[in-house]
Amino acid sequence: MSRRPIFLLVLTLVAAACSGAADTSTTPPTISETTTSQAPATTSPGVTETTQTTTTTQATTTTAGPAVTLIEIVVEGGTVDRVERFDLPLDGAVRLVVTADVSDEIHLHVYDLHADVAPGQEAVIEFDATIAGVIEIEMEDSGVLIGELQVAP
Repeated sequence: MSRRPIFLLVLTLVAAACSGAADTSTTPPTISETTTSQAPATTSPGVTETTQTTTTTQATTTTAGPAVTLIEIVVEGGTVDRVERFDLPLDGAVRLVVTADVSDEIHLHVYDLHADVAPGQEAVIEFDATIAGVIEIEMEDSGVLIGELQVAP
């Protein structure tokens, strides 16, 4: 079998995988190539047999998504044991998760983001840390400070 059709197939797959449109899916592109070669083998004088060898190569490209800083705060009895300050890089992605044994509203000052929390229901706030400084995390209704973010370059 000629290598030209296989080469054209692989070239077509590569071109399709690298087309101008951005691929935002989470499934990485996969390119497979199968090559077949034939080698003559002599079994007895005057008789030639052909053996066939097939080799398959698979290349997979993976891309990692942006790193996300996870901050978890636990509120018990309507407060925290200690108000912690979490250091964050400027422009970093953040996922703030608050669990509590009371119902309240979590308020991330400066960014002015809110999420409700209740027993058995965590509050989740996802954002990009694009504003530098010290930002308070507060239980809005009770006015209890439960954490601080230190965002710096």
